[in-house]
Amino acid sequence: IPVEIVIGPDLGISYMTPRAPVLTKIAEFSSVLGLQTLVSDCDTHRKAMLQLRVAGAAETLTITCPTLAEAESLADLIDGYCRLNNNNNTSLWSRKESARHRREENDRNGTILSEDYAEIVDEEGDYSTPATRDYELNRSQVELAEIIGEGQFGDVHKGTCRVRDNSVPVAVKTCKADADMATAEKFLEEAYIMQQFEHPHIIKLIGVCSDSPIWIVMELAKLGELRAYLKSNQPRLDLATLILYTSQLSKALSYLESKKFVHRDIAARNVLVSSHTCVKLADFGLSRWVEDQSFYQAS
Repeated sequence: IPVEIVIGPDLGISYMTPRAPVLTKIAEFSSVLGLQTLVSDCDTHRKAMLQLRVAGAAETLTITCPTLAEAESLADLIDGYCRLNNNNNTSLWSRKESARHRREENDRNGTILSEDYAEIVDEEGDYSTPATRDYELNRSQVELAEIIGEGQFGDVHKGTCRVRDNSVPVAVKTCKADADMATAEKFLEEAYIMQQFEHPHIIKLIGVCSDSPIWIVMELAKLGELRAYLKSNQPRLDLATLILYTSQLSKALSYLESKKFVHRDIAARNVLVSSHTCVKLADFGLSRWVEDQSFYQAS
């Protein structure tokens, strides 16, 4: 999902989207523990990446840039602010190129590597994170079926999405075609938040179709909302199953806390039943990131 990164002494590291000039803070300079720039080996999306290791975050933050020069320029700027903030001249930035990129550079520079050549890679700053995903979907990959719900911005459809020659059952949130830019941006905000999460009890984002009409494509929880499921299956739900659901939701909330997010709308209607032994938290439209120095007061 394309965003504009905004960096400043009072703003920290923030972003805003092209559709609305609303800043969302990602991290403070004081919480950055390390930076790394690298180039992906992917043939279809050869892009540079800037990875930030942030205190208190379970996973690294990855920003994808069109070129390595842009990623390094961004890293240099953030590293400079971090050093100023920490009153320390020690750089937090490490550079790491992909194996393919190094080979191409060696070919251009005429470097000859023998079969006995062994490369020693500096592993410092390697956060062992999965490759950055491109969440933009081609609309032809998604086929809508019946309506299974209604949302604030439009209908929710059951459907299928073709991923690597496989048809995956999905739920598709749609935004009304006549929505203005502010509404469209508000609708997409849920996808911006969901792409940061990877947890067995949180509904997973599959992708987005960001051109009008906007679609957010998510994994399908086949048994629907927890509220309706509890009502229709009340006679056969024992205490052990209810405790299992509670434990799973507690783990999801603990994970959100580790990512410094609050859901702000925990309710049975926003919990989906994936199977008889698995529930997942959904609907992140009201979620917010909370700074280290901030607190959240329920309203």
